[in-house]
Amino acid sequence: YDIETIAHKMIVRLEILTKENKEMAKMLSYGKSKEVHIELNLVRRENDELKEKIKLLEGKIESLSQKE
Repeated sequence: YDIETIAHKMIVRLEILTKENKEMAKMLSYGKSKEVHIELNLVRRENDELKEKIKLLEGKIESLSQKE
């Protein structure tokens, strides 16, 4: 191999690795956004459940207040 051939092979390899890195970064970014989306939905569900419990407790308090 001469120097030009080796340099060309190195450049091609660097381009391939750069492309692979960009693709992996996209996948990682997608994974993190998906994870945040799932976590957000879980927190929303928990929030809805807590609101429902508050309504039930407020109803019980109101009914107890009316009995007195």
